[in-house]
Order: sequence, then structure tokens, then C-alpha cells
Amino acid sequence: MRLDVQGAATVRRLVSEAVLIFLTAPSEEELVARLQARKTEPPDALQLRIAESRQEMKRATEFDYVVINRQDCVDQAVADVLAIVRADIAAPTSAW
Repeated sequence: MRLDVQGAATVRRLVSEAVLIFLTAPSEEELVARLQARKTEPPDALQLRIAESRQEMKRATEFDYVVINRQDCVDQAVADVLAIVRADIAAPTSAW
């Protein structure tokens, strides 16, 4: 499920055992460069999106894991997420 930080906070409140993964670029500079390179938004909307991203990055500590999605390394990010999911499935959630 893909959520923004507000949605993740809601999930955390409703399903305390949910595992939350924050997916991000290696740095704010790279995130901005990626957003600019996409050219999918007009300049004013892009500036708003960048400002929102900065605020969201400050909340990464609210997540259980942070996965860095490096440029041209999406396979590694996917592998990292899958490893987290597999580890969570394998871990006992409660004592018998």
C-alpha cells in the first residue's frame, strides 16, 4: 500500500502492528533534481511539491524502516523492501 506520511500515521493509529517503510532519495538535492527532471508539474506546483517533500522527510523517524532509493538502483530498493517484508512475516507477532 502506498501512503503519504499522514496516511501512514492513520494506519499506525488503526493497526499498531503495521510495518511502515519510508522510501526516499539519498538526499534532498537528489530528490529535487529528480522532480525537476520529470517535468511533470508547472514551476509553482513543483515548488509546492518540493516543500511538502521536505516536511515529509522530517517525519521519516515515525516509520519502522527507511529505504534509500538510489538513482538507477531500483532493484536494490525493491530487494530491501522485500527483505523487510520477509523478515516481518517470519518474526512472531505475539507470544503463545
